[in-house]
Amino acid sequence: MRDYNSNSMPQHDRVQVTAPSRLHFGLMSYGGPGRQFGGAGVMIDQPSTQLTVRAAHTFSAAGPGVQRAIHFAKTWSNNHSIDLDCHLEIVQLPPKHVGLGTGTQLGLSVAAALNALYGIVPARPRELAASVGRGKRSAVGTHGFFLGGLIVERGKQRDEPLSPLDCQLSLPEDWRVVLIRPTDFCGLSGIAEQQAFSELPTIPPAVTETLTDELRQNLLPAAAQGAFTAFSESLFRYGQLAGSCFATQQGGSYNGPRLTQLVHQVLEMGVQGVGQSSWGPTLFALFPTLASAETFCTKLRQLPDHDGMDVLISHINRGGHRLSTSDRSSATDQSRATP
Repeated sequence: MRDYNSNSMPQHDRVQVTAPSRLHFGLMSYGGPGRQFGGAGVMIDQPSTQLTVRAAHTFSAAGPGVQRAIHFAKTWSNNHSIDLDCHLEIVQLPPKHVGLGTGTQLGLSVAAALNALYGIVPARPRELAASVGRGKRSAVGTHGFFLGGLIVERGKQRDEPLSPLDCQLSLPEDWRVVLIRPTDFCGLSGIAEQQAFSELPTIPPAVTETLTDELRQNLLPAAAQGAFTAFSESLFRYGQLAGSCFATQQGGSYNGPRLTQLVHQVLEMGVQGVGQSSWGPTLFALFPTLASAETFCTKLRQLPDHDGMDVLISHINRGGHRLSTSDRSSATDQSRATP
C-alpha cells in the first residue's frame, strides 16, 4: 500500500458516491485444492448505497450504518497515513446481512469517496478493497462496484488478495429483477458466517466442474445473446446446485423452509429465473420487461402471507458506481472509476 503524507489536505469541497447492490448466485468451490470461492452474480440499481464526504476541520460521520462507515474510514486512513479532515454522511443504505452485499458496497463507497476527496488516483479493485479490508472471500461485489452488470469471478488462490475477474457482461436494458425478502430474519454474517464456513463440507470437484460448465456453456452464452428464457433456466439450475453445497447449514438449496416455500411459489407462478442471493433471505426473480415484473408483484401481494415480505423492482445496473466531485467554483463528474 502506498503511503501518503499525513498532512494531506482535501482537494475538493464535496464528493458524492452512489453504488449498486449485489446479488450473488452462489459459490463454485470451497475446501478443496486450487482456487477458493469463485462464483457469479449481478449488480442492481436498487436499493442503492448513497453517501457524501465533505471537507471539514475534524472528522465526523452520520447516517444509517454510521459505525461501520467510521470503521471503514479509519481503516482507509491508517492504510494511507492520512488524517481525516472531513464529514462523512451516509444518505441511504440498504438493509445489512440480507444478501445484497451492503457491507462491501459501503466500504468501497467510503474508500472511493476518500480517494477522490484527497486527490488520490482512482484505485484498481484489489487496491480499493484492500484499503478497507474487503474482498477476502467472494469478489463479485468488488468487481461489480467498478463494472456493474453480470460478474463471474474465478476464485482466489491462497496468496491472492482478491479473486480475479473472469467475465463481465451487460444484460439487456429491458430486463428487470424483483427482490423478495421476508423481513423477519437475516442471513449469516461476521463470526456466525465464519463458523458456518468452518463447518461446511468440501465442495466436490465434480460439482465445481458442473457449476463452471453451467456458466460457460449456458448462462454466459444466453447473457451475450440476450436469450431471456435460456438465461433464466440456467440461472435457476446454477443457484439450486450451488445452494445444495450449503445444505448442512441451510437445510437444503435455500435457507430454511420459508425461503424454500417461496421459491416453489414463484416457480408455480411461471417464473423460471428465481434464486437466493448469498445466505438470503433475499430472493430474486428475473423478468423480461417492467410490465411483466409489475404483473408478478401484483400476484405476489395477493398471497396469504405477503404481509411479511418486502418486494422491490430494480433495473440491472450498467457501469457500476457513480462518483462526482464539487468545489465552490465548479462541479465535475468523475463518473465511474475503471480498473
